[in-house]
Amino acid sequence: MSRRRKTRGRRRRPPVAERIVLGVQARRQLFVRTTTGIAIVATVIGAGVALHRIEQYVLAHERFRHPPVLQLVDTPNGIHDDIMTALEPVRDAAWGDVRLCRRIGAILEVNPWIRRVRTVRKYGDGQVVIRCDYRRPAAMIQLDGRLYLASDDGVRLPGTYAYSPAMTLVEGVASPPPQAGEVWDAPDLQAAIAVAQRIEGEAFSDQITAVSVHNYGGRVDSEEAHIRLMTDQAGGAIIWGSAPGEELEENSAEEKIAILRENHRRFGRVDAGRHTIDVSIHPDRFTAPI
Repeated sequence: MSRRRKTRGRRRRPPVAERIVLGVQARRQLFVRTTTGIAIVATVIGAGVALHRIEQYVLAHERFRHPPVLQLVDTPNGIHDDIMTALEPVRDAAWGDVRLCRRIGAILEVNPWIRRVRTVRKYGDGQVVIRCDYRRPAAMIQLDGRLYLASDDGVRLPGTYAYSPAMTLVEGVASPPPQAGEVWDAPDLQAAIAVAQRIEGEAFSDQITAVSVHNYGGRVDSEEAHIRLMTDQAGGAIIWGSAPGEELEENSAEEKIAILRENHRRFGRVDAGRHTIDVSIHPDRFTAPI
């Protein structure tokens, strides 16, 4: 009984002839798979070489050797020529240059006027269309007899300028200007820009000529207001108080703006016709210092 069970449990080994046939089939299948793989790889390589040759042939065509027509989309007024000047190194490049878009992007990414390069795309008519997010001036800073521009993110913009009443003037910044394109790391300037942004677009903004931060942080006189708004009256001023977000026991920036709006509505003047007013104390009205 035990011998029969052992015999039944063993796996039957195929005859020699059958094993030879099976080995031949396995080798044949391996050969087929190998040759198929080699054929696929060869086809891919051949296609790549063919595409490269086609690309070189197309780019060699006279049409693709022409310089690109650069088009800037939604560029702010006044800086279009500056951006185009910065792109002079690629103005004579071939439109078909496969690195052209990357070269343009690299130039624009380090330009102080540009916050972010969005897209640089070539089109079949020879155009290269460029879309960027641009920095815009938020304040004009008067320092050592010169006027500089800074963006809303505190970056110094290129150049020095003549005074423009369309820009909020900032007076009293303590630190010197950095190189164009670098952040002007000055807390007093950041405070002035924050105030200027609150005023921008208000009906009374044309009556504010400057934001003075001479006494920012009480560095000149701890008893006096840190920030003043200068008006278009000779020597006129609005005592603003602390920088937005730094108020202690004084009105918020929104409450101060509300008082100035009401003054302009009632009197036609942001300062209510007074030489100097203080909007930092009472949330519902101004005071006139003696």
